Amino acid sequence: MKDLTTEPLPADTLEAIKSGDLYALLSVCSDDDLAPLVEVVVGRVTNFLDQDDDYKKHSPAHSKYHRQIGNEIRLFGGNSFRNIFRGNEGPPYDEIVVDVCKKLDIPYEKGNLLKNENNLLTIYLERQWKNLTAEEQQEVMAEARRTASGTLTATKAIAKTTVLFALTRLHPIGWGAFVFDLAEPAFRVTVPCVLHIAYLRKRILDSHAPTDVKIEDAFDPTLPVLVRELKFERSDSLEISDAQNVPCLSMTQITDPGLVQWNSVSEEDSCISRLSPLLSVVPGMAAAIEVANTHYMEVVVNGSLQKGKDGAFSAVVRASNGTISEHAKLFDPSTLSSIVNAGAVFQIVSVAVAQKHLADISRKLDDIKSGVTKIQRFQEEHRRSAITGAIRYMEQVAQSVLEGEWTESIRVQIESHEARLLEVQEHILADIRSDSDRISELKDKEGFGSKGLETIIRDHQKLMYDLYNTLLLCIRARACGWQLLTVFPGEERLKQFRKRDIQDAILMLDAGGDLLKQTDGKMQRTIGGLSSVWNTKLTLNERKLSLLEWNDELLKQIELCRLQVESDLNAAEAFMMERRQPTTMLLKIEGDRITGMSPV
Repeated sequence: MKDLTTEPLPADTLEAIKSGDLYALLSVCSDDDLAPLVEVVVGRVTNFLDQDDDYKKHSPAHSKYHRQIGNEIRLFGGNSFRNIFRGNEGPPYDEIVVDVCKKLDIPYEKGNLLKNENNLLTIYLERQWKNLTAEEQQEVMAEARRTASGTLTATKAIAKTTVLFALTRLHPIGWGAFVFDLAEPAFRVTVPCVLHIAYLRKRILDSHAPTDVKIEDAFDPTLPVLVRELKFERSDSLEISDAQNVPCLSMTQITDPGLVQWNSVSEEDSCISRLSPLLSVVPGMAAAIEVANTHYMEVVVNGSLQKGKDGAFSAVVRASNGTISEHAKLFDPSTLSSIVNAGAVFQIVSVAVAQKHLADISRKLDDIKSGVTKIQRFQEEHRRSAITGAIRYMEQVAQSVLEGEWTESIRVQIESHEARLLEVQEHILADIRSDSDRISELKDKEGFGSKGLETIIRDHQKLMYDLYNTLLLCIRARACGWQLLTVFPGEERLKQFRKRDIQDAILMLDAGGDLLKQTDGKMQRTIGGLSSVWNTKLTLNERKLSLLEWNDELLKQIELCRLQVESDLNAAEAFMMERRQPTTMLLKIEGDRITGMSPV
């Protein structure tokens, strides 16, 4: 059995479905998807489908005669008075959708079938499709068809009584010609079928559409060219190992690597520059290279190094073929250990790897700061100060932390801001739940039309939107704080628990979670109940559609930010893992000083 949500579709078929082709859509549907259409069609005595040979031969394998199903729906769509002379094929399907919109007083736009179908679904479906299981979708769809058919029946019953009286009085001979148009039994087929087809089209297009959520790459897009893509020659290498002969650092002189983005290294740098005393003893290249003003080295650092017994380290010169050419008795153990030890190696790796992440974290802090300024409303000023204060502090310390300055005072401040942000998060969650409960109580006590209640609902939507966005910014600020926390060595269990707590916070904003379901469901029911004896049904539906757009916008905004936070957490996790692995970087040396570093 075909599954139209997962089965790959040819590009031309997908484009035909998007353009409104009825038969292209039906051709990719399963028997279960087509069953409601067949049930509605054969339920009318005027149908031709139950006399069709393919129907008799294959039913209930409905996909084997999907074209006949489409033909039947179009024939019913042509059974209104103004379509009676169209011929045997019936009107184009997009005209049928427009007719249904007119009969149900749904706003429509000629030539825009997707929008018209979406308007029908928005008015007649009370819940978000993507959050329902397949069984729930079938139940809600069946209820929508019943609701729409019931609306049609009630409306036509009233219209028939009034209009037939006028026609009988004005046209005593010809009124019978209008009976079919007024009773319009064909719409009892087209209304539920159009709703179901709209659902099928939306379902398949949503499942096959490329995501419109664009998450930035976890790393700076201006990264240098990878070493494996560069061509250069290597000298013999200086290799330093611990007492268990586990290599912790290797330095090799290389020829000019060509196009590389260098990060500057200052003379005061206490991390990368600690390698300077080793530069002079790294085996050289050809004489022409040795006398050049600028040298280049490839450095491999073992980030997973554990401190050796008694802190002892040894140095050897390893030839390019892998053999040890000589033992380098260059430093006494205490001097060598002061230059290269477990902590120093870990710090060097962290700085090399962190260069990939610094621009990324800075960009995220700028995004959050920009988001705070766009929030229209803060119930409590301390919420704004908690978020902006945390962001400003992280901006101040991010550079130094990622360059290896891991002081206790910075570590304490990161924890302090986490505590404040956590408090803000809980306060906002409480307000969201409280203000979601109030949605059902929204009423216009003074007005007689629907405009007053529309304004009241819209104001409450702005309030809810600000609350959700403030919550998102708060969680993002916590995620940035956690990214900085991961740079500090140790406390691995705390880091894992913190990450899990942030993940739990963002999971509360999943579209299928209770929090959004409560807000979305109550807002849809309140909007659906919008009514007035002073407004036409078309006017009411226009206002409902306008208000319901807010729900979609809120869900899109939350999904975008939720995926961004998950990306932030994954990037930091990758950073933690990367610096525990052997890391390669290039050094640019001018004279006897390291002036540039490029992580690989």
